[in-house]
Amino acid sequence: MRPTDCNPLPTHPGLCALAAGLLAMPGCTLGSVIETFVTGETGAGADVVFRAVLDPAVAGSAAVSVAVVEGRGLRLDGIEFESGSTDIVVVGAQRPGTPSDGALTRYNVRTGATLPSPIASTNAIVGAPPASLPSTVFPTAGGTYYVENQFGFADTGGPPAVHRIMFKPSGGGAEAVVFDGASCTLFFGSPCVNFEGLEIDSGGTLYTFAKDPDDPDKRALISVSLDSGTGLWDGAGLAKELAGLSADPSMQDGADELDIDESTGIMYGTNIVSGELIRMVGGVASIFIDPLAIAASAGNLGLLATRTDGIRADGDGHLVIASMSGLLLSVDIAGVLTDGADDSDVLVLYDAAVAGTGYAFDDLTSLSPVPVPGIQWLLVTGLIGFGWARSMDGMRCRVRSQLIARAGRVTTPYSTSLRPSRRLPVLLQSACRRIRFGW
Repeated sequence: MRPTDCNPLPTHPGLCALAAGLLAMPGCTLGSVIETFVTGETGAGADVVFRAVLDPAVAGSAAVSVAVVEGRGLRLDGIEFESGSTDIVVVGAQRPGTPSDGALTRYNVRTGATLPSPIASTNAIVGAPPASLPSTVFPTAGGTYYVENQFGFADTGGPPAVHRIMFKPSGGGAEAVVFDGASCTLFFGSPCVNFEGLEIDSGGTLYTFAKDPDDPDKRALISVSLDSGTGLWDGAGLAKELAGLSADPSMQDGADELDIDESTGIMYGTNIVSGELIRMVGGVASIFIDPLAIAASAGNLGLLATRTDGIRADGDGHLVIASMSGLLLSVDIAGVLTDGADDSDVLVLYDAAVAGTGYAFDDLTSLSPVPVPGIQWLLVTGLIGFGWARSMDGMRCRVRSQLIARAGRVTTPYSTSLRPSRRLPVLLQSACRRIRFGW
């Protein structure tokens, strides 16, 4: 095993997991070890939120445990932290049936507690749809944006389905329609349906995937301009940013989730059908990893086609992707840009089949560093050093802190910032020499 420069954890997966499991409280952080919370199912079929502690640069580094068990018969989908919180998440939850229904739920991922739901039934809101199946959520200081009808899967039992992006204000208040897909008819000649994925950039533009209004067998990236006063569609700004994305015509799913890398402003997106990844730089969207390259690979690159769903950028050159097949994957952005995508650009951080857990993963929260209190820091370094480390040429740690201010964000009556909960922590480099372990 080779030494690791920026992470004092050894590259041995078992030792990584053992040390990572000790990290819990504010303090010093261990290199690039980060955590995220992931919706999914256990091997026994329970709907849960997992906690994953991992290093995106180290294969097999993820330690996964159950943080929350949902006991109300809800399937958990989109997830993100509430604005300003590192404990409480908002989840787009679903109730299969006829008509299908759902909820916006809240949980404390540190204690496992189920908290009061912002919306107990998405079929019972003002201007109720005939059926709903909420999925992607985007919390802000003023409330939560959400997709109301995931991929158009909501079962109405007969009446025509509706396809909308919605907003639920914080602290109560009536839900608001951010964008109704029927409005696309004025721009494209046909409605936008089967939404999935949500992102809002610093300029106040909302992005989502939908069925391509000009090609029913494909999906497209759609942009919607939000009014700076209301936080809703301004009635004018609507564009198709990237067309011809992979889809399953029989299911109408495909292009799926989105995330903006806060360190670069570049947006990335997944595809649950083909595994293709998209990239949007400076307002220009393109294919980042081609589905043909994925299909041709029998190695790690091909694992992107295992119904990959949620995506998060770590701000340090990696994309962490969750797969419904029980995989947590990492993509090396620079590696793809240097010589095209190949097997070496994708690492398997966790494989439920290898671990024997039977876990399935869906969406995940923004990534954040795992802190280490002083006593645990000593325990971890002592544990790693005892018996295994044969050489040491220094010591290193990083101090990281959350920046609360969200300067430069678009403000609306609904929110003081459209993206307060999604910014990755800024790293404040501190003292410390390096630590390297020889193996």
